[in-house]
Amino acid sequence: MLADIQHRGPNDDGFFSQDWFGIGHCRLLILDLSKNGHQPMFDEMKNFAIVYNGELYNYKDIKSELQSEGYRFFLIPTLKLF
Repeated sequence: MLADIQHRGPNDDGFFSQDWFGIGHCRLLILDLSKNGHQPMFDEMKNFAIVYNGELYNYKDIKSELQSEGYRFFLIPTLKLF
């Protein structure tokens, strides 16, 4: 599955599958060169997983708002939004 999209993101990739379901992601490192952007991303309890192809330009505002409501983050707030 990931071999078909490897050209889109040659720097990092990840895959998750369980039973009949699977998601994968290939990543091109541009803004965040750390492993913090590794996908799929999981919530703290490992109940939810997401792959996300996009940019949240106001992520700092969203993160601040959610932190004021008591949410804690180990990554940017993408998964909390869904």
